[in-house]
Amino acid sequence: MKKELVIMSAVGFCKNCFRSRRQGSAYCGECRDEASRMKIYKDDRNEFPLLDKVVERFELTLKDLENVIFTYGDTLYSDRDLSLGLQAHELTHVFQQLKMGVKEWWEKYLSDDEFRLSQELEAYQRQYQVLKEKNVVTAKMDATRTAGDLSSKMYGGIIEFEEARMLIMGADTAGLRRIITAVDEAIV
Repeated sequence: MKKELVIMSAVGFCKNCFRSRRQGSAYCGECRDEASRMKIYKDDRNEFPLLDKVVERFELTLKDLENVIFTYGDTLYSDRDLSLGLQAHELTHVFQQLKMGVKEWWEKYLSDDEFRLSQELEAYQRQYQVLKEKNVVTAKMDATRTAGDLSSKMYGGIIEFEEARMLIMGADTAGLRRIITAVDEAIV
């Protein structure tokens, strides 16, 4: 059942519009009031409109899907509660999709390995940074787990585990910036 998701303030997004917020504030400073507030929703994973396409593209089983979260526009599709890190990750995808267009984003995500890698690295890095602000040890453990996810068949085996782990933790931010810049230039 689709319902509005309450976003944790520690995720790092403005409470009204979900842009990146100012340091030490719950707001970005650009939006003015509650009326400009963007709503984010959560629905059951099986309601995800592209579920069949994703399952087919990555040859996933029901077991593979147990802990997967999908984002389509303003809706997160998951059968579980979303932790602070997962909210940060999925909200990053919301903004990526809004910037490019939801349908266009998903078409490119499913067909272009470099694009998919750039989008996931950005989201996993946001997740890591949010967790790192709370607890460095927890963040590093999460980075190891998520590197395993990113290097798995769920994402099409687009990166090796150790490289994913290093990039998520920011060891080669210049490399990530090159990937994101190349993808952004291809979009424009």
